[in-house]
Amino acid sequence: MQRNRHAQTLRQAATLSGRGLHGDLPCTVVLRPAERASGITFVHTPTGVEIPARAEFVGDCSLATSLTRDGVRLQTVEHLLSALMGLGIDHVTIEVDGEELPILDGSSEPWVRLILEAGIRPMAIWSRTLRILKPVEVRMGDKWMRVSPWNGLRLAYTIIYDNPYIGRQSRELTLTTEKYVRELGLARTFCLESDITFMRGTDQKTFEWHTMSWHERYQFVDKIDGKHHLPGPGGGFDLDWQFAYGESHATEPDRRWITLLSSQIQAADVELVAELAHAPATVEQLLAFKAGDFIELDLKQVIETKVRGVPLFDCHYGISNGKYALKLNQWQTGSGVGWLDAARAG
Repeated sequence: MQRNRHAQTLRQAATLSGRGLHGDLPCTVVLRPAERASGITFVHTPTGVEIPARAEFVGDCSLATSLTRDGVRLQTVEHLLSALMGLGIDHVTIEVDGEELPILDGSSEPWVRLILEAGIRPMAIWSRTLRILKPVEVRMGDKWMRVSPWNGLRLAYTIIYDNPYIGRQSRELTLTTEKYVRELGLARTFCLESDITFMRGTDQKTFEWHTMSWHERYQFVDKIDGKHHLPGPGGGFDLDWQFAYGESHATEPDRRWITLLSSQIQAADVELVAELAHAPATVEQLLAFKAGDFIELDLKQVIETKVRGVPLFDCHYGISNGKYALKLNQWQTGSGVGWLDAARAG
């Protein structure tokens, strides 16, 4: 991230409403520009209690980050704080009328969009940046975090789950505002099936009954024939997906969307590259894909079938021979992608 710069705030106020993840209660958040060096400060409007986003006010961090002061707790603040940091906002007042910020789609992207629409303006003061002089490490059981000197901000993160569809995953990223908006801010959170009761404070039956729309805005690990499956709602197009699950293989309508893994057009040879499992599917292979065909997948997530924002084909998502699979319903006609239409016509 850039150092030696003017501090930044918003150009104008911005408002966003939604429901909290854990309590499923409505909440409205208003971001207001700061006129002085006030830092990032939350204001609980029903009580008037102000809670600066500083370490001494951090409360419980079990499955979500909370800030606590004078008997008031604000829960799930991490997605908004991440967006503010990623966009370089140093001073802002955040008015909250509930006890938990909206979960929205489970990522920071809605907050990023809200901030960018409100606009960012420099202030007449300099931004203050902490400089790490020597390594610092914190451990909690088998978890640890280390901060070391670096000219900028470089993140290296690894998660390890005893779950075949999550397993061990690592990512390194030298953070810039552009990379935050394009990559990190889009990352969605997820939960395990075993955590649902704890997160919602209710039994499984009540959870399923009262939160059918919850699946649309939060990644959720399901069981399918004794195996775990991570759907990954998010970027995609809204089709009537079918989802097979349970020993009976009963199918029910499902609104979870296929997440984008990799899709890019190479202008030189006009080739669509889509990651299916670990092997690329060329445009010729996709063009040979006919109605009723299956593509079996070994991944927890599969491609979003779009080129330049245009859906390529309608498909169902389910199980074939014990594997997750896409079944083609029909190709979209008049895609607007000239070379694709010509290839299909040929």
